Amino acid sequence: MRRGVYALGSPYASVQPHPFAVAGALRKASYVSLQSALSHYGMIPEYVPAVTCVTTNRPEEFDTPLGRFLFRHVATVRFFGFREIEVSPDQHALIATPAKALVDLLYLTAHSDNPEYLRELRLTRPDTLTSHDLRIAAGEMRSGKVERSVERLIAIWQREEVLE
Repeated sequence: MRRGVYALGSPYASVQPHPFAVAGALRKASYVSLQSALSHYGMIPEYVPAVTCVTTNRPEEFDTPLGRFLFRHVATVRFFGFREIEVSPDQHALIATPAKALVDLLYLTAHSDNPEYLRELRLTRPDTLTSHDLRIAAGEMRSGKVERSVERLIAIWQREEVLE
């Protein structure tokens, strides 16, 4: 897959590696976030063709026989808000919480505080994601743009709830 990281081919492998576990093997100081995590939590309707991750290392892309993996850089102070989950039997991966996956996306996307961009995301808010959790994650990012984006997104969700 890359120098020093190998996977057995299908005739020899007894278990197919989960893409999130592969991402962790490709880049140790990383966690699955952004569109991949949002899709995992059912928050976006789109198919995500690559595993998207956040790392404190340099940004990098890997095209492997097991898929495409994108690593986006954040500063160490923004490297938080993830947990280890079992993605398939005996395979684990680090993945952002729903709030952190969303604020990572807002932080790494230009003009994400634009209300039109926020509506175009077509986000589905899971019951487990509270406005409080989202505001805390946004505050920890130390970015005015992310805080504005979150406040605008919460306002959009509140208007949609009134219309339902």
